[in-house]
Amino acid sequence: MPKPSYKGDIQWKQQRGTTFTADNNGKDTVTLIYRGPTNTALNFRSQWKKGTACPEPGFGHCTLTSSPNIKQDEHAYSTATLVFEGATIETSIDDPDKKPVTTYQFEAQHASFCIADKNAQNLKCWYTYYAKRMTANYVTDVRPTKALGTNATHAKKYLIEPKPVPIKREDFDKDFANPKKAEELKEREDYQVVLPEGAFSYTEEGGVFTVTEIFEVFLEGINAD
Repeated sequence: MPKPSYKGDIQWKQQRGTTFTADNNGKDTVTLIYRGPTNTALNFRSQWKKGTACPEPGFGHCTLTSSPNIKQDEHAYSTATLVFEGATIETSIDDPDKKPVTTYQFEAQHASFCIADKNAQNLKCWYTYYAKRMTANYVTDVRPTKALGTNATHAKKYLIEPKPVPIKREDFDKDFANPKKAEELKEREDYQVVLPEGAFSYTEEGGVFTVTEIFEVFLEGINAD
């Protein structure tokens, strides 16, 4: 195959087709398109390292997620796609009074707890209730070290207002004498409401942290007399 001969400007140049998007969790994405000679594609690619700041004005908080994806076109030219991501400026939590853009999910599922007979610990009675969970998802440019206080406050409003209560006595050991019905159980006497601190996890890409926080409430039996 003959070596192509180029005329005029043969530099890689940005093309039309730039896109700016943002998701509900506060993440900005900028996609840039470049085009240039195929024979200099690798040199162009080497200049764009993962983590490079986006050159578009106003989007310096976005960084390159990976080296450019390059596709060979016709006539000895290629097209490169560069994707930059970053937390929307408003979602940065450098300021403790600033709350990132957060998406909340709520769910309640059947769960069970048991009460053991104090006189015979191997004898148990099981009750069902609705265990509730709230999940918070957001994006930030600050590495998280704990669940955010604002999300914990929001979670409590859902998790303990109202508090979960026993709704049905499901099963019990036949030698368990006269276990109480669900509606007869009393909080702090027969069971307790447990609200752990929020757990969190995150993924990091290009200095952008996509965070998931989970808050739950459940019931725990207190041994019967």
